[in-house]
Amino acid sequence: MSRPLAGHPAPEPPAGYDVALSGRDSVLVAEVVTDDGVADGLAAKGHLAISGDAGQDAVADRIFTLPRHRRRGLGSVVMGALTAAAAQRGARTGLLVASGEGRRLYERLGWRVETEMVVAHWTGDADPLE
Repeated sequence: MSRPLAGHPAPEPPAGYDVALSGRDSVLVAEVVTDDGVADGLAAKGHLAISGDAGQDAVADRIFTLPRHRRRGLGSVVMGALTAAAAQRGARTGLLVASGEGRRLYERLGWRVETEMVVAHWTGDADPLE
């Protein structure tokens, strides 16, 4: 999926949550946490790497919301924080591979499908390369 970063929605976190952005250089991490002082109050998180010619592409990865915090717009908050920070660093285009569930979120945020992909995920104990 892709979309221009200019004009990407960047909602504020809902009541009871804060968003923090960290990372350095071209790798960014956004975390949405509960603001009640509870240890390990992580609710949602995402990563983004700026790459490509002259750092113009921003690739989002591992965007997730913990189940008990879903349906509150936190995925949109994470994506908004990451894409705004990438745009401030000169990136112009966002890129990502979406799961079926994530695809609905990204389409609501204006991302468009470039091609269909099949992704495999190994869950067994054995080495998948043996």
